Amino acid sequence: MWRRNGLSLISQVFYYQDVKCREEMYDKDIIMLQIGASLMDPNKFLLLVLQRYELAEAFNKTVSTKDQDLIKQYNTLIEEMLQVLIYIVGERYVPGVGNVTKEEVTMREIIHLLCIEPMPHSAVAKNLPENENNETGLENVISKVATFKKPGVSGHGVYELKDESLKDFNMYFYHYSKTQHSKAEHMQKKRRKQENKDEALPPPPPPEFCPAFSKVINLLNCDIMMYILRTVFERAIDTDSNLWTEGMLQMAFHILALGLLEEKQQLQKAPEEEVTFDFYHKASRLGSSAMNIQILLEKLKGIPQLEGQKDMITWLLQMFDTVKRLREKSCLIVATTSGLESIKNDEITHDKEKAERKRKAEAARLHRQKIMAQMSALQKNFIETHKLMYTSEMPGKEDSIMEEERCKQRCTQSVTPAVSDYSRIALGPKRGPTVTEKEVLTCILCQEEQEVKIENNAMVLSACVQKSTALTQHRGKPIELSGETLDPLFMDPDLAYGTYTGSCGHVMHAVCWQKYFEAVQLSSQQRIHVDLFDLESGEYLCPLCKSLCNTVIPIIPLQPQKLNSENADVLAQLLTLAQWIQTVLARISGYNIRYAKGENPVPVFFNQGTGDSAFDFHSILNFGVQSLIKYSNSIKDMVILFATTIYRIGLKVPPDETDPRVPMLTWSTCAFTTQAIGKAPKKTGLDVSVR
Repeated sequence: MWRRNGLSLISQVFYYQDVKCREEMYDKDIIMLQIGASLMDPNKFLLLVLQRYELAEAFNKTVSTKDQDLIKQYNTLIEEMLQVLIYIVGERYVPGVGNVTKEEVTMREIIHLLCIEPMPHSAVAKNLPENENNETGLENVISKVATFKKPGVSGHGVYELKDESLKDFNMYFYHYSKTQHSKAEHMQKKRRKQENKDEALPPPPPPEFCPAFSKVINLLNCDIMMYILRTVFERAIDTDSNLWTEGMLQMAFHILALGLLEEKQQLQKAPEEEVTFDFYHKASRLGSSAMNIQILLEKLKGIPQLEGQKDMITWLLQMFDTVKRLREKSCLIVATTSGLESIKNDEITHDKEKAERKRKAEAARLHRQKIMAQMSALQKNFIETHKLMYTSEMPGKEDSIMEEERCKQRCTQSVTPAVSDYSRIALGPKRGPTVTEKEVLTCILCQEEQEVKIENNAMVLSACVQKSTALTQHRGKPIELSGETLDPLFMDPDLAYGTYTGSCGHVMHAVCWQKYFEAVQLSSQQRIHVDLFDLESGEYLCPLCKSLCNTVIPIIPLQPQKLNSENADVLAQLLTLAQWIQTVLARISGYNIRYAKGENPVPVFFNQGTGDSAFDFHSILNFGVQSLIKYSNSIKDMVILFATTIYRIGLKVPPDETDPRVPMLTWSTCAFTTQAIGKAPKKTGLDVSVR
């Protein structure tokens, strides 16, 4: 029973500070303590805190105990009390408590999360509280405080904190757990050490309290607070005392820094006689040991056991000198300086407004220039595409408006083109020119851009090849043919099944994909549990959207096809339809004879033909005017990989690149996929264009 109750208490403590519940539990308790501190006398408030923690005896000067358990208990309670006091005085990033906005609150949460370690987008969003619309506000502010680091081959992209945001790090951030606090402190000290800076981590200058909470800062310079700080410092100096810890001392330094920063901010904003916050004077008073806090800090600086706190002590002593110099300024100098600063501020404001107007005008000019460049590029592209339409026009200068009207009229003509309009003919001797556009794609793995060219390394799309019955006319009909005997050239009129290829559209370099797939295989070998996909069949998850894939589709660049019309006309006169059919039948007969003799014809991939006969056959299909395109080896390898995957899955046989059915099955897959995509919208009533 006790164990069960103990687990229940642990769960309550966990959810009390968890990101899902802390706004209504933990944060509200801190605000309630701040309300009490703003309404009560600060000395009475601290006495009540000491009473609630049962530490009144622990701060008695005559306390002496040899009970180590009691000392450990006192030290733990004092640390927790000092931490709560830091939260009451320093945590002002709540709209209504401090002069802050919701965006500033979210930015502060993100800064302290990224101070622990760089995190991916999902981890940052998971650790941020959601509003009533289930939104965190992450996307609106993340770019202001962090930069996105591109992912590697098998990793995820992470956000790294900008250098200018590191100054807002607060070591005692109230949403840190103990583990996060230790890790953040270690990371920031390590970073400062690498940059050859001191390891002091003072609190950042806090925002002002709202008027209703303005009296909370009086906790810092009240008599009880000074007594607590002096007692902690004196016990650290006393070699016989063990009623202190380094963590307790670190928290006392933090409270001291908050008081000095508060007084410095007030002195910078108002003349000395108007500042009622006198933390410096009270810290300079002599205590019962005839030493003030500054003298105690000097003594702590010389203790060898506190070598790690020496930089923080140095920072505190420098801050004491800064506040002292601000206090010593005369009212006349302050007034004169404030007058000069007001004039200077007016000039700065005027200059800023002028610079802002200039910036907006320059941005508008660049925007107009960009639009004009785009219009010019579109116009040139149109003219290049319809070059033959302009050659029939008379040379000379014509009115641009009339020219545009003629172009519009041509574009709105009937779908059936005139014989002389070569730009609209796709096949035959009068085929128009093919226009290619520069295509630059970004790899989702390495984030590098590459233009798609035939001589470059291949870029691929993650894809999944599978059997489909989307076009079948008789559902449930058994398939009796085996993969060994099935000929994809002859399609069953029932369209019982086909091979469908789908893609999520995410682009990768072929090399990056191969490295990613190898990394997936390696990590799968090291796992104990069973994977959700079959690696032996080439299955993997898309690196970006995690959809199931089993192959890649190579991206083949579109090549401009130039046709010599004169040669095509001559060839068209010599090669009639009957002659063309006779040539094709002869070629098929030749393949059948070779197959009967036991010679398996090798499928033609690109320029891997079978001598002059393959070239002649290719010439017939291309009017004898189109030369073979030489692709890079990387593109060839990816095409073969894609084709053999279709062959393996479509026929359920082991992969075989030399099987003559490979190219036929590949074209069959293209046709089946196109028809299946076109059939789906008819059922749903959607308009989908198939490319």
